[in-house]
Amino acid sequence: MNANALFMPIPYAFARLLKRDKEKNRRRLEKDTSADNSAPEIPLEKLSISFSGGGWLMLYMYGVAKAMREQGIHHRARFIGTSAGALAAIGLTLDADFDAICETVISSYVPQAHNTLKGPFQMRDYLIDALTKHANLQNFERCNQNPDKCTVVYTSLSAWKSRRRNTFKSRDHLLATLIASCCATPVVGLPFKLDGEWVMDGGVFDNQPLFEDGARTITVSPNVFSGADIRPSRYIPPWWSMYPPSQQDLRWVFDLGYEDGLSWGVRQGYADARSIRIPQKASTYVGAWKTVVGQIVGYRWIEDQVLRLVSFFTSTKTTTARHLLKFELSFWKFIAICAASVDRVTMLWSGIVSATLVGLLAEGNQHVIECAIVGGIHLAVWFSKLHNALQHVNASPQWQRLESSIVEIENSSVLIEETEEEDEMKRVKTYEKMLQKEHHEALIEASYIYRMSVKTA
Repeated sequence: MNANALFMPIPYAFARLLKRDKEKNRRRLEKDTSADNSAPEIPLEKLSISFSGGGWLMLYMYGVAKAMREQGIHHRARFIGTSAGALAAIGLTLDADFDAICETVISSYVPQAHNTLKGPFQMRDYLIDALTKHANLQNFERCNQNPDKCTVVYTSLSAWKSRRRNTFKSRDHLLATLIASCCATPVVGLPFKLDGEWVMDGGVFDNQPLFEDGARTITVSPNVFSGADIRPSRYIPPWWSMYPPSQQDLRWVFDLGYEDGLSWGVRQGYADARSIRIPQKASTYVGAWKTVVGQIVGYRWIEDQVLRLVSFFTSTKTTTARHLLKFELSFWKFIAICAASVDRVTMLWSGIVSATLVGLLAEGNQHVIECAIVGGIHLAVWFSKLHNALQHVNASPQWQRLESSIVEIENSSVLIEETEEEDEMKRVKTYEKMLQKEHHEALIEASYIYRMSVKTA
């Protein structure tokens, strides 16, 4: 395991990912605007589209669905969806108003989810209300007239397998089927009976369904880390699917889905690049975040608390800020040691303990003394390899630079505290000037506190 990699905090690595993502998105947009009108890879008559589950990130798929409708894709393509994806699929089939759904979700359901403890667990109520108002469920006969047009996927707990439904007995039967497909317990309620079976969320067995005839299927997912054909071109925190972010953030999710849907249609040749103007709201939104931490976590109230905490420590005495910096680096060292320990212990420990247990079982001697021996061997190996991991981490060039930086900060602090009482911002700038460039860069890379203090200063 590369010890240097262990000391790069996860959010800092995400910052690099977000920067690369921004550049990749810029190149993609340039490519979209210069795309030619070559024939589509898959004719519309044979186009199959799958929408995955997504929880509150259903708004991303609604945005994609809106773009597909504007490009005329929905008339001749067929759709399959599970959970939130089933809502997008049925919405395209029954000509639902995605803008109206988005507005209702953002203006009504999100505040309710935020305002009370039980709010996040009332999604079934939100779902029934939205489908009743906007999904045109009274047009369910369209599905029966063309059964291949739209397939809803849900899970049968009674049969312990995935179920697919493309025809419906009535408006209420379609509504119940969609609720079953979205029934992610506990946020969307408990399983219930449908057609004589206990049912729940379709994502249990088939979160990205494909058509059973093996046709090439275009996949749509709000998960930025998925391999779907249409997925977010910008980072979206995956946990937004379970608990909604702010209204502003969810509106951006809808806009991003719309932009990505348009871009995909242009790239595939389903729309004329010269007649399609792709909005640029995503770039404006990304700049609204104050910190990389906030953008990664995805909740602005957490970002505000982080900024308040950093502001507090950077406005207190030098000793407090210095101790916080040391604590942070010690934490990253602890994580590195744990990772290195696991890297070293797993195979050796498994081999020794497994062989010992097999021997005891073969002899039939499962007594206290044997258990004590096994435990002793385990602990001996664990402590031995832990010591080895500690040596490995201490010997890494990255940690040695950080230790030297801490020592230099300690020495700088003595000099500063012997001088006049300065405000903290001046102290931070003094540290930056007094530290060697190598140490300053090492702290910038590894420490939140130091990096944000310098930025604030």
